Amino acid sequence: MRKLLTMGVALMLLVAACGGGGDAGLSEDDQVLADAIAQEMLASSAATEGVGAEEAACFGNGIVSEMGAARLAAVGLGVDALAEGASPDTADLSADDIDKMSKVMVDCIDFRAVITEQMVASGVSEDGAKCIAAGFDDELIAEMAKASLEDPSGSSVTSDTVMAQVFSLMGECLSAEDLGNLGGG
Repeated sequence: MRKLLTMGVALMLLVAACGGGGDAGLSEDDQVLADAIAQEMLASSAATEGVGAEEAACFGNGIVSEMGAARLAAVGLGVDALAEGASPDTADLSADDIDKMSKVMVDCIDFRAVITEQMVASGVSEDGAKCIAAGFDDELIAEMAKASLEDPSGSSVTSDTVMAQVFSLMGECLSAEDLGNLGGG
């Protein structure tokens, strides 16, 4: 169970490290920022599992399209700030910024595939992992993405709503062997 919670926190860190969208015909300057965002995402240790260049580029392009370069610079996510190590968890994001970022992340990253990959790597059967990942509906994934941006410490990952859904899915999807593997045994 502890491993599942750790994977949830890792997912939240992944979400916080990201920011995504889609190609929207950006200007040359905006594309430089989008590329910098994508590179920051790929360089982040939290974002390396399950997120490739395509997803990172989607996020970079999408977040620049959604928020604009001026707004990103104003919240501390301009090209220079990113070069100095800025990330969404260090930015001064408004509720609207968080909504836009979480939407782009959900649009660009297949979180169900990430969850499945991480669970299988932790010893859960592929069927059990796919069952749990399928149980994460779009609303829950969006809620988790938003929570990770609102609270980069990850404590909101363990909200009652998230935990109730995770435990319910564990009971429905995992065999005794899978549960033992999650428990470290």
